[in-house]
Amino acid sequence: WPHVTVEVRSGDSLTAIRKRYLADHPDKVICTGLIQRANGMSSDMIHPGDTLRIPTGEVTLLADLDAHWLLYMIDGQVCESWPVGVGAPGEETITGIFTIGEKEFEPTWWRKGQDPVFYGEEENPLGTHYLAWYLDGVKTSYGFHGTWEPESIGKNESEGCIRMHNSDVEQLFAIAPVGARFLVQD
Repeated sequence: WPHVTVEVRSGDSLTAIRKRYLADHPDKVICTGLIQRANGMSSDMIHPGDTLRIPTGEVTLLADLDAHWLLYMIDGQVCESWPVGVGAPGEETITGIFTIGEKEFEPTWWRKGQDPVFYGEEENPLGTHYLAWYLDGVKTSYGFHGTWEPESIGKNESEGCIRMHNSDVEQLFAIAPVGARFLVQD
């Protein structure tokens, strides 16, 4: 991947390095998980004097509803892909260009006009992680999320969101920066 290198300073963390990079490149989006992945790190442990690669390419996603696949790309090159489940008839997944909004670990399911369903409650279908979709700066009711029904992956059974295996959405959660753009297409 295209990248710049930085040397780890005393007292640095991946978050500090990310913030320093973004201060110099405010037009970029990057997350600490992507820095970890680009450097083959199994943890966020760094030491002064380490040299880290900071990916500079644009992260984008492509969700193909008909194919039931989500592609993760850097500068248009596919780096990861996952099978997905999409909206059921009558509750189709919307199409368009969106951005990744807030990311939630152990998400609460918020249904319009109903009480929230907290993580761990049997009725909560969201799995372990949730990544919200924004359209023109406004949060939608859609997202990428895990599922407790892995047999629904590859099918049209959700209420409009894109479902993923929990292990897959955990990977996406780690490497998809907030602000990354993505296309959802039929």
